[in-house]
Amino acid sequence: MRRDHEATLTAALDQLYLQGSAAILWEHLYLWYNAQRLGKGVFNDVIARWQVLCEGYGHPEDEIPELEEIHSSHTWLLLCRTLFEDEKRTPLADRT
Repeated sequence: MRRDHEATLTAALDQLYLQGSAAILWEHLYLWYNAQRLGKGVFNDVIARWQVLCEGYGHPEDEIPELEEIHSSHTWLLLCRTLFEDEKRTPLADRT
């Protein structure tokens, strides 16, 4: 993977870290990994990079949120993470 593609993928993982989800265009993944087909190796690499990113922000290995859901359409992949220990979900109805 080229360094500029690594930086773009890292930016998407930063968004996932900060906001809880990140959408990535499929065409970007194919380009970044220079692949005709995205196999398990690509997704294992994304997971490994996620773990390294979280460890870099000071989270121990056993407290790294899992990539909980992977939704997709024909154009994009939506990565979501579980909540960090200090986060909580607030129903929108509680804000009204």
